[in-house]
Amino acid sequence: MQVATKRVAFFGEAGSFAHAAAVRRFVGAGRSAELLPGHTVWETRRMMVEHRADFAVVPFENTTGGPIDESLEMFMRPDFGRHGETICELLVYPVVLSLLANCPRSDIRRVYSHPFAAGKAAPWLEEHLPGAKIVEVLSTGTAARKAVKLRRAAAVAGAHAAKLYGLRVLATDLGGLRRGRPNYTIFAVLGNHPSELHNGRGEWRTSLVVRLRHRAGSLYKAINPIGQLGINLTKIMSFPIAEKPSEYRFLLEMAGSTREREVQLAVRKVKAQSLELKLLGSYPFYVLK
Repeated sequence: MQVATKRVAFFGEAGSFAHAAAVRRFVGAGRSAELLPGHTVWETRRMMVEHRADFAVVPFENTTGGPIDESLEMFMRPDFGRHGETICELLVYPVVLSLLANCPRSDIRRVYSHPFAAGKAAPWLEEHLPGAKIVEVLSTGTAARKAVKLRRAAAVAGAHAAKLYGLRVLATDLGGLRRGRPNYTIFAVLGNHPSELHNGRGEWRTSLVVRLRHRAGSLYKAINPIGQLGINLTKIMSFPIAEKPSEYRFLLEMAGSTREREVQLAVRKVKAQSLELKLLGSYPFYVLK
């Protein structure tokens, strides 16, 4: 039986870590996918909403750098979900940064990378390439493409980008993942048909965005039923409301699936304490192998 080819949008250019996560999730083991780059998180989501892609892969947070602001803003906006889009999966991807170039290390004068990757690699670069100028670009995939086209240029990116662009790996583990400094990026897979992806892997999470009454005790009253039902509240984040800068929306993530009775009851109890409630998704959360 032939499996239909999925169209998967991803943030950044080919060779970025979002591209690598999409490849690992959707390609191989009898699966095939058409991978479509998006220049921003918003564009990547729009490709899926407009049915140019079946799914979209966007960065959600990093275990050392925290949430990705652009993605958090997208999830918090009232219009997310208006077209039926939901978080289908969260994919945990180990980030190993490498120095890629086609010239000797001593010839490198410029190093291109995504701002976060450049920041993670900064101590290594300062020690080993103190005279090189760091240039920030859209993604690590963009950085690899620059390293191919420009003289005396290098990229801080993943080793997968070296294979894609024909670059040499001059050094690896610049961020220290293999030296006891773990660094993972968590990617959200967005789609309209989450059941197409569920494969029995990972533990389940359910995420909500809520707006509460602006008075003492409202947040406590909203989240207290989650603990009373024996459910672990795994994340809570706030985001200011543009038209009311002293008030906030909250992203709540709890363990479990909306297929479970206790989670269904918890959502109802949170909703009873909220002015607004939006379900971002109920999805598996697992490390990509």
